[in-house]
Amino acid sequence: MLKSKMIENEIQLQCALKHNQKIVQVLLNPQLQRDQRLLCGQCLQTININGKAIVYKDILEIIQEQQQIKLEQVYNLIKSQILTQLNLLKSNVIQQFEFIQCAVQDWINNLQLLCQQYQQYSFHDELENFINNKGIYFDQNELLQRISKEQNIWYSKVTSKLDLFNQFQEQEKCKEMLENNKLMIQKLNVNFNQQIEISEDDIKLKQTELSVKQQGSCLSIAFNSSDSIMVSTNKSLINVWNFNNGKLELSQQLKYHEGWINSLVFSKRQNLFLSCSSDQTIRVWKSYGQNEWISSIPYQQHTDKVLCMILNQNEDELFSGSLDYRINSWKLDLDKNELQYQYSLDKHNNGVYSLSLNQKSNIQHHALQARIKQLFGKEDKIIKWNSNTLLNNLFKALDQRFCLSKRISLFGYLIVIKLMKYGVFQENTEKKLKLNSDNVNMEMFQFPLVYNKNRNLMVLRHKIFIYIIRELKNGNFKIVEQLNRQTNKIFGTVTNDGNHLVFWDEIKKEYQIFQLQEQ
Repeated sequence: MLKSKMIENEIQLQCALKHNQKIVQVLLNPQLQRDQRLLCGQCLQTININGKAIVYKDILEIIQEQQQIKLEQVYNLIKSQILTQLNLLKSNVIQQFEFIQCAVQDWINNLQLLCQQYQQYSFHDELENFINNKGIYFDQNELLQRISKEQNIWYSKVTSKLDLFNQFQEQEKCKEMLENNKLMIQKLNVNFNQQIEISEDDIKLKQTELSVKQQGSCLSIAFNSSDSIMVSTNKSLINVWNFNNGKLELSQQLKYHEGWINSLVFSKRQNLFLSCSSDQTIRVWKSYGQNEWISSIPYQQHTDKVLCMILNQNEDELFSGSLDYRINSWKLDLDKNELQYQYSLDKHNNGVYSLSLNQKSNIQHHALQARIKQLFGKEDKIIKWNSNTLLNNLFKALDQRFCLSKRISLFGYLIVIKLMKYGVFQENTEKKLKLNSDNVNMEMFQFPLVYNKNRNLMVLRHKIFIYIIRELKNGNFKIVEQLNRQTNKIFGTVTNDGNHLVFWDEIKKEYQIFQLQEQ
């Protein structure tokens, strides 16, 4: 992963009085000129500080963290979503068509150079933005325009080369990869345009007429990065579906697990997904052809049912939770289709039903419903963070330093929790949202809490209801749509683009598909 770099040489930064000494303090005054905001130790002896000030090392750390988040967004946009498809194309033609390989490699190099252009930042510029509360400024529209320009140039070059080899049996597959890449960029542009003005409007869930029957129970559904492939469980089987604008078509059925499959996780970088089962094993599945999915060997380090899994952002580490009270860490090699056991977290006194990682993927939030109930039942409003802190269905935080808003569904409420300085969680009672009361049905853990930033959507299932929630500009929350399914056995998720809600209904024994339409 790239690391952000400051344009200015830290040693050469000058204080306001040009003492040529180390900077120790920064004045957060927008009225001052740039060269008047930095103070050394000698400056502090002669200058009276009126207004806000901050230790230089602290503000530098804040800016560096913000810049790293920006760089990761650029990196993920280009590498994780676009270069993944191009690398698949490159590997498909590399052996027989060296000149096509060179064209694709030049395309990749240009995109990587584009990514590196966002590697540098100016301390003074970012200090200016911080003082004026501008946050992280990142012109995503300009980036997407430059990506689209590269797309147009290299797309025509590569397709013209492929047209010369009509007898090449892989031609259609290569073209399909290029078309998928083109559609992905178009989708990113659409998502960005939707993101420019955050919508607070209501959403209508419109059910399609494309429901698909399945008698066996489904506990988990996952989509690939382009939403063209959906995988779902069918007791101990895995169904692989082609998903096209809300239409499901069964492609393949995979049978290797000996117990019910509890969770599926799809890679965002490769055509690969993972499954965990009540047979105590985890498998890695990789696509090697149009409809060919190959399983790895079964990996077993748990001694009871494996209930949940989550990948870190780099997709090189997997965490799994089990009824054996443990969370296991695995090293994942996407290219070799292999897992390697690393270590266990075994301090829980009950099963682990759900897992979540923060945005940097370096803190694990372990969900254990019984323990959470115990904590909140005693009216503990502040929960100090340690490695065993247990929070239910936490998802990615907003990009702030000392106030990372997190939402959780807990006993009939949508609760907003703030991560304050020094790692203390505190409930924000002003933003609590009341859900429908239900003292009859149990809460089920398999349906994930989904947050789609581009569409300003939160989708959660609480007992028999599915809620669509939006964050308002004032920071409060609003339920914009809800669906009563008359059963708590609803298992599903939302597509990555936020356009479709797909779930399996226990009562009707079928997959139901709803389109999320703006009102």
